[in-house]
Amino acid sequence: MKESESAFAKSLSGILKNAGYDTVRLESHSTGNGIPDMFVQGRGIDLWIELKNDKVQGIPAQCDYR
Repeated sequence: MKESESAFAKSLSGILKNAGYDTVRLESHSTGNGIPDMFVQGRGIDLWIELKNDKVQGIPAQCDYR
């Protein structure tokens, strides 16, 4: 698990960029809930990702983003 959501986003963005995707990280502190954290586009897909960097039941969450 990364030490912060920002570090997690940076790591994920680097992996996705190396795989040929474009990524845009969004910060929306004034609008509250409802806006995902990252937009990913490439290889014929467009998607929004809501990032979480939490422990679930005391176990670090696992993510396979290949």
